[in-house]
Amino acid sequence: MFASSLHAPSRWQGVISRYAEFLPVSDSTPIVSLCEGNTPLVPAHNFAEAVGAKCKLYLKYEGLNPTASFKDRGMTVAISKACEKGAQAVVCASTGNTSASAAAYAARAKLKCFVVLPHGNIAMGKLSQALIYGAQTIAVDGNFDAALRLVRELAASAPVEIVNSVNPVRIQGQKTAAFEICDQLGRAPDFHFLPVGNAGNITASFKDRGMTVAISKACEKGAQAVVCASTGNTSASAAAYAARAKLKCFVVLPHGNIAMGKLSQALIYGAQTIAVDGNFDAALRLVRELAASAPVEIVNSVNPVRIQGQKTAAFEICDQLGRAPDFHFLPVGNAGNITAYWQGFQEYFCHRRTKQKPQMCGFQAAGAAPIVDGHPVEKPETVATAIQIGNPASWNGAVRAAQESGGFIAKVADEEILHAYRKIAQTDGVFVEPACAAPLAGFIQSVRNAHIPEGSLVTATMTGHGLKDPDRALAVSGKEPEVVPPNASALMKALGI
Repeated sequence: MFASSLHAPSRWQGVISRYAEFLPVSDSTPIVSLCEGNTPLVPAHNFAEAVGAKCKLYLKYEGLNPTASFKDRGMTVAISKACEKGAQAVVCASTGNTSASAAAYAARAKLKCFVVLPHGNIAMGKLSQALIYGAQTIAVDGNFDAALRLVRELAASAPVEIVNSVNPVRIQGQKTAAFEICDQLGRAPDFHFLPVGNAGNITASFKDRGMTVAISKACEKGAQAVVCASTGNTSASAAAYAARAKLKCFVVLPHGNIAMGKLSQALIYGAQTIAVDGNFDAALRLVRELAASAPVEIVNSVNPVRIQGQKTAAFEICDQLGRAPDFHFLPVGNAGNITAYWQGFQEYFCHRRTKQKPQMCGFQAAGAAPIVDGHPVEKPETVATAIQIGNPASWNGAVRAAQESGGFIAKVADEEILHAYRKIAQTDGVFVEPACAAPLAGFIQSVRNAHIPEGSLVTATMTGHGLKDPDRALAVSGKEPEVVPPNASALMKALGI
């Protein structure tokens, strides 16, 4: 049943590269892509059963596109065509998702992006994306229809390209989801349901790789419940996979030290959450004690099958590149991920899938750097809550990975983390949670210190989506939309056009 079928698949390069023959592009179209598309088609058999449906139900999970919505499919085409026309700026009206997507792809293409929003009617998570990507946002006293009317007037009189779906090339890109569904099913569905308005990893972090194995093995053991300590991502992943497996899920959190985006996931998936007066290390200690005395399965990375799942990311990197990288950078918190990646790179090398192994370069936040400092940190502090851990469970594994690979583990200041956090969003349209910016800050350090030889191939793990912590993006951007009345002259004045 599980016979190996390893081969090196071609690297996914986005919907234009995959479906060019069906899109209004040519060899002269400069492709602006964030490798959107290729989202999973997830079977929802439990839901279908629960509502009494006697059919097969699959969910095309477009939330795993780069800016976490389906808009990216159309935006890659719209921004590419804008560049082909020689546009210097783009504009859109939005209730949220379009602004996030337009801002990201515009950043990628080095274009200015103007976003017009209905005042008070946009979710903060979506607004945080538009701001962190560097878009200039204006809120109008009116609804979406008023915002779109203004945008159409602006695009008719100023040198900006409108990228709402009134631009027909947006629709051209969005139709690629239908192509993928047919490819994934091997046929067209009998019915397709979708919402009608203006017409990666499931829980948005790396934890899902290990959790699918951990929950599967828990079911194999006959477990009825699972438990974890978490700073956020583990709780979201554990709760989602437990719901899928019809298991109870208990989550123990450090009180006041979890991003709301992550907590909201654990709660909506149905986990029972308990906050302890202490840090993550205290929460993990309690969870280990509970698992030792009660009929629950612990699914933190102290469970070795979690590492087995997480190592698959290393396999994918090698498959996508056609070789192992020279260096691999990643954040270090509880240290399970650097341990897992090194195991994966080693196994591919031993099985002669690759000819070399990378140097493993891990980065802790300066206020939570027990491995670098050489002793546990009683009260770890950092803006990157996912790695705010003072006594990593996989400490020895992390040290071994660094030493055996010829790499290192270092620390970066919060200021460096936030600089990298903004930089990757505003230069490449990639929105990550703050912990992901630790290895990016480390990469900047390494470049400045001439640690990376010219011509090296470097990869870095971005552990979770920026929407996990939208409050941080709003705080870091330091901006709010300027509010203007719903008329074109006020909008043009605000935009400086």
